[in-house]
Amino acid sequence: MTLLTAVFTPFGPDGSLDLDVVVDQADAISHWGSRGVYVGGTAGEGASMTTAERMALLERWCEVAAGRFDVIAHVGHTSLAEARDLAAHARHAGAHAISAVPPYFHRPADAAAVADFFARVTQARCARAPRGRAEPMTVRPNVLVIQADQFRWNCTGAAANPDVETPM
Repeated sequence: MTLLTAVFTPFGPDGSLDLDVVVDQADAISHWGSRGVYVGGTAGEGASMTTAERMALLERWCEVAAGRFDVIAHVGHTSLAEARDLAAHARHAGAHAISAVPPYFHRPADAAAVADFFARVTQARCARAPRGRAEPMTVRPNVLVIQADQFRWNCTGAAANPDVETPM
């Protein structure tokens, strides 16, 4: 059995990120034996934070988790461009995987539109990210998870993983 912890985002009394608290969170999670953390998802207030805040939070988690456990970054956004920037940043910051929900204010036309959104997120401006990393992609009805050993980022077009499952 694997324990993965969805972490809360620490904020100070003024509403700003309190990145110093992340060290204490990481120490506790390491002590629990968790193999990974999920950062910036619905428990992490990702949709309520600016892109810059989400990036700063992820960088801090990658820094304090290094060598102790994996970091999965939620990169979902209602804007494809922002989701792509967050995905590229996650690769550069050292996240082991990304996760995303598709845009949720306007219903996609069909499952192919959702799959296309995820494929575009995985293209994530690869020129800005380190080369040579392999990333797996698994698409489920409302979530995308990309891990660091099965999916090859394709900077020129469609997702490079022929085994992508299309959401129902």
